[in-house]
Amino acid sequence: MSFTMQRLPDEPILIVTRFDAVPSDLPDIFRLSLELKKEIEGTVYRIHDLSRIDLDFSTMVEGMANASAKCEGSMRDSRFRDILVGSHELIQLASAAFQQKQYGGLTIPLFESLEEAVEYARLQIGAANRSLEKEAV
Repeated sequence: MSFTMQRLPDEPILIVTRFDAVPSDLPDIFRLSLELKKEIEGTVYRIHDLSRIDLDFSTMVEGMANASAKCEGSMRDSRFRDILVGSHELIQLASAAFQQKQYGGLTIPLFESLEEAVEYARLQIGAANRSLEKEAV
């Protein structure tokens, strides 16, 4: 495997750090995400740190097809909200291309740093919690 996955303590945030652009790793990422999801209530924010990888166009397209597959744990799985980290121009292109119909019409935010992505996830979690609190009143 050319990735690591960690859960931030006491938060519904997973960080997937990729060390190589290997699309065949995606089923393992989905499987491990589903295992960790069992311990997490509600939406899981899955951050893909792609800042260490070198990417070519064909690998990007193959990875996007695998990532947006209609299967449990994929980016189309509504239990997960995916976020990308990286500055490579092809990662920027992928973030925009995920919005196309063939990739599920997904909105996948992109940040240049892991810190920005984690902060974004925390803001989204806070907003969702406030919304739930209002509904309970």
